[in-house]
Amino acid sequence: MAGANKVAKNSFLYTVANMVTKASTFLLLFIYTNPAFLSTEDYGRVNLLTSFTNIAVLLVNLSLPYALIRFYAEYKLDKEKCRKFFGTIMTFMVLFGSAVVAVMLVFRNPIGDILFKGIAVYPAVIFTLLTLVFNALYQMYQSILQAKQQGGKFAKNSLLFFFFHVALNVVFLIFGRGVYVFGFELGGVNGMMLSLFLSNFVFTVYGIIDMSKHGMMAFTIDKEMLVTALKYSVPLLPHNIANNMASYISKHFLNAAGKAFENGIYSVSMQFSSIIEIVQSSIHLAFRPWFNDKMKLGEEGKKEIVDLASVAFRISAIVCLGVALFSQEVVMLLDKNYYDAWKYVPIIAVAHAIKFVYFTHTFGIMYDIKQSKKMFFCSGSAIVVNFTMSYVLTHFGLYNMLTAALCFAVSRATAAIVSVVICRKNDIIKYNVGEMGFIILLVAAFSVAGLIPVNVLYVGIENEIALFSGTFFINIVFKLVVFAAGAVCIIGKKRKDVLSLVKGIIKKKL
Repeated sequence: MAGANKVAKNSFLYTVANMVTKASTFLLLFIYTNPAFLSTEDYGRVNLLTSFTNIAVLLVNLSLPYALIRFYAEYKLDKEKCRKFFGTIMTFMVLFGSAVVAVMLVFRNPIGDILFKGIAVYPAVIFTLLTLVFNALYQMYQSILQAKQQGGKFAKNSLLFFFFHVALNVVFLIFGRGVYVFGFELGGVNGMMLSLFLSNFVFTVYGIIDMSKHGMMAFTIDKEMLVTALKYSVPLLPHNIANNMASYISKHFLNAAGKAFENGIYSVSMQFSSIIEIVQSSIHLAFRPWFNDKMKLGEEGKKEIVDLASVAFRISAIVCLGVALFSQEVVMLLDKNYYDAWKYVPIIAVAHAIKFVYFTHTFGIMYDIKQSKKMFFCSGSAIVVNFTMSYVLTHFGLYNMLTAALCFAVSRATAAIVSVVICRKNDIIKYNVGEMGFIILLVAAFSVAGLIPVNVLYVGIENEIALFSGTFFINIVFKLVVFAAGAVCIIGKKRKDVLSLVKGIIKKKL
């Protein structure tokens, strides 16, 4: 019972930290999209560089955080082995990460020309590359805390890192304009990437000092331990990279097509994903351990999984519909340059509804040890489709924000279809795919029904609705009616089950 309570407590702490950081990131849009601090083009460039960081750090850490958590269970009863294991991973990461970043710095100009067209290599790209090794080390430190089930410390570090990073961003954006150090301006893109580098550097140093102070690591490399960890982690690398490529591909091709302004607008559209991800990630955190327990019960357990997934999917779909409909009102509070961002959110929201299908099926694939190696086919196929479509459309001069959003949605649909095929072909678990597909269509249909009448038929798609005008309130009221009707249709006959699940989640968190 004590172990279960600890898991529940840590899950709650991770969820709170995740929710606070994602919600705060969304609210910070009001600062980051202010043209007094960042132009629309610069906001797009910052998002491109940070998206690259999220992917490139996986190449640096080789998915070793997963191995660290996996093998800690085998070493935790022997304190000396633990120290040696943690020390081996951290020491290797310092050496390997530094070597990778050094190579990237040597080839910074061709890397900049290929990946960051239109962004000055000095200093923004250099800060981005330097960030990688420290970001990898900080992730390792956080993974060690996670492995040791120190959820409170993990959450505290996550929140401190986030607010320290935000504070530096605000300082550089407000006071860095016109201030030059070593020939570069401290404001704008340079300041944002410098703050990311400094945040990772400071918290990495803190992590190493903390581990050394508490005798948690020895500066050594145990070859046997390292080989064992790498054999486990490296095969996970393609899947992890593929999962993080989706948002980067669209930003890369928009930037490569010389559409930095559109890239900034589209980046705001993608930020609305964070609202959906807060809900979906909370459901996934609760669903995964329960899923594994029920799978052990055979067909009876699978039936319970399918029933609960149906209810959870409806909750997620309602959130997707809400984001699709009411993103317009939020965007109108931002600078007018970003007004068009809301037009692409419905497509992105539908893509996230589809993503829920993908995640529920991948739980089954990961549970089946024989089929778990096929995970890459799910995420890999999505990336191939997204990249190919984007490349072809760019070649013919057709790549823009609309096609970027459509490519994103098609790639998510591809991943979902492949995961469904793998689950059904290998008789892992059979969700009600027809029902899921119908709910996705409902999200799309009610999104269109709520956005078309006032915005297209009454105002006109090229015209903007004035903030807090009569039309503004008419639009909100109309969409509220559509949202209520859509929610009722999505819930269907599962009203009691949906209410029960929501109450259960709230009660458990409280």
